[in-house]
Amino acid sequence: MTCKIDFIGSVLYGVWRGKVEAETAEAAHALAKSNASEHAAMLGAMVQSPDTPLNTKRAIFFLVLNQDSAMRDRLQDMCPHKAALFYKTLHTNVVPDWLKDQTKTPDDFVETLRSVYRNS
Repeated sequence: MTCKIDFIGSVLYGVWRGKVEAETAEAAHALAKSNASEHAAMLGAMVQSPDTPLNTKRAIFFLVLNQDSAMRDRLQDMCPHKAALFYKTLHTNVVPDWLKDQTKTPDDFVETLRSVYRNS
């Protein structure tokens, strides 16, 4: 089964619009409130800053997506079989591995996500 490029693919491969930024910031602020997390609040602020590099914004999007099941539920256009594998790999491998290795950059994180997306 082949799927067209969906929202996740468009975020990974070029699309970054105000809606994506606003959705990410809103979800990050909701996580900050529900978990009393200053880090999530900082991510929400970073994603809205014009000084934040694009791949850093993409990395924040996926870090928030990893934690926010409501955000994942809103992204309904992803093929179900692709979504299941992508989200599982994001949660069990990509995020933990990236957070453990402090030599990895947001660019490395995004490249890993692109590979996972292509192979999902």
